[in-house]
Amino acid sequence: MLQLNSLDIIIAICAKNENLIRFHSGKDGTIISSLPVVQKGTTITDLQFNTNSKLLVFSADDSTTGIVKPSDNKVDQIFSDHDRNYSCNSISINLNDNLIASGSADGHLIVRSLRDGEVVLSDRQIRSPITKCRFSPTS
Repeated sequence: MLQLNSLDIIIAICAKNENLIRFHSGKDGTIISSLPVVQKGTTITDLQFNTNSKLLVFSADDSTTGIVKPSDNKVDQIFSDHDRNYSCNSISINLNDNLIASGSADGHLIVRSLRDGEVVLSDRQIRSPITKCRFSPTS
């Protein structure tokens, strides 16, 4: 369990061919904890903290996305909305902390509500691999 206060700077790191998210101290770089979030051999492709660092969202090359609660050092939810044959390359959480967007290698964009877990947008009109997706600051 991560003991955090409002002054702690935490850096979340993922690496190719590792199923872990590592939490490092932003003060001295020491590893605070490591958390396996997907199956072994899977790569976490993107991650982002929410505005108060209580949630961390991630995407993976096995087509999944998920939510981690760093203070509990556990995976809260895993979603399998993207086609299993394509990597989910990017994930973003909006500044209101109520929506996540994810984009995959087959051009599928998914927006999910964090309030009720429902998919609010599923767009397959992008006919090119999505490499990054981000919410605007005013979303």
